[in-house]
Amino acid sequence: MDPLVVFIHRGNPYYLKYSIAQAVETQRDARVVLLGDESNRGIEPGSWYPLASFGERAARFKRKYIHLSPHDVEFELFCVQRWLYLAEFLDMQGITGPVVHIDSDAMLYSSLRERLAGQEFELALTHEIGPAFTFFRRASLVQDFARFIENAYEPGPTFDILSRIYNEGVSPFWMKLKYVDDMHILGLFALTLNKTVDLSEPWNGQVFDYAFGLDEGYAYNPYKGIKIMKRIGKAFYATRGREKIRFSGLHFQVGAKVFLPQYYTGRRKFPDRYHHAYIKWRGRATTVAKWVLHKARLYQP
Repeated sequence: MDPLVVFIHRGNPYYLKYSIAQAVETQRDARVVLLGDESNRGIEPGSWYPLASFGERAARFKRKYIHLSPHDVEFELFCVQRWLYLAEFLDMQGITGPVVHIDSDAMLYSSLRERLAGQEFELALTHEIGPAFTFFRRASLVQDFARFIENAYEPGPTFDILSRIYNEGVSPFWMKLKYVDDMHILGLFALTLNKTVDLSEPWNGQVFDYAFGLDEGYAYNPYKGIKIMKRIGKAFYATRGREKIRFSGLHFQVGAKVFLPQYYTGRRKFPDRYHHAYIKWRGRATTVAKWVLHKARLYQP
């Protein structure tokens, strides 16, 4: 059964259209949809659904949500609510097959199905908690995750873990920060399953990126704060030690978003592409200047 690929976003930032167009072009065996608001209607004709038409579950959850983060309340709340929107959408559409959730600042270069061929799993994600590329083997697992979220904010073992993360920085995951977001909840849900796959680990010669701004052992550009990628055709490769690895997805989190249009490989042309080409060449010039200044500081006649 072909997977459903879903983006969930409020607002219409410059990078969203690139992410969706990239997915439409590369996921030929999938239906790609955007659950959004009026500001992003029409990015891809026929693929847009209004969040307002299936937000009852998310609205109920808002009344029980407890903010355990120094970040903006509405932003963090929506990051959690998006999974409830997704669950309600799947239920209304009668979807039972595999579901792929893609963050709106992530780019796909090959099929997740190809990456997961030959592996037994229920849920696939990056680095234990990363939701940028999330593959649910069947839609019922999204429903299970939605119930897990709702129960997580009630007194019990899961909320105790979230409280310790926020108050003490004690976490079962590699990221030891004193705040709770939907990534932590996704990671805790994954621990309840028998079979999960880490997409950030190479398999069949390819890998999915957890965060483009982190080196994760790959060649890294310290002047730009991003991994060093080499494009071959419509694929991107990075080196780790002596190994060259193909990246089937890149996640342009936080400050890395400005680079996203530069890594678009689709055929559809956007009016702002010249602006992003200018940003690309300006960035190259800035990198060279930073390198020269760095060498100048180290120079000792």
